[in-house]
Amino acid sequence: MTKIRTNVITLFTCLLFVSNSYAGAAICIAKAKTPKNNRTDVEYFTRWSGTANGYKASKAARKDYKEKYSGTPSCRNTAKLMNGYFVVIQNTRKNYAGEQSTTYAFGFGESRGAAEQDAVEELGRRNWSWKKREGYTVSDVQKF
Repeated sequence: MTKIRTNVITLFTCLLFVSNSYAGAAICIAKAKTPKNNRTDVEYFTRWSGTANGYKASKAARKDYKEKYSGTPSCRNTAKLMNGYFVVIQNTRKNYAGEQSTTYAFGFGESRGAAEQDAVEELGRRNWSWKKREGYTVSDVQKF
């Protein structure tokens, strides 16, 4: 009986440690104004880890951003998704004023395809005038 109880306690202890260990990823995007005072993305900072969740990765990405820029970045993270993929995509085009404009988007999911689809949806949320037919370029893909 004692052996069974010891094995059960050991099993629950292992499950507790596994259920609390996350991997995570995050992005913070630096924005700037164009000469005609329109918004464009200029750079992004990604962080991912096999030992930290998305919230901790976001904190690290914000720190990287703050070392180079002031202001408020546009950040997104994988929250508590335990593992999966993230994809960063970008669309660069001329805006209505004829200026070059870039928009980055960060997507995540349990598969690369799901992460890319999430990034496409995020690109549409970050740039309302972007249409899927305009296309995008995959900038980064990582498994976390």
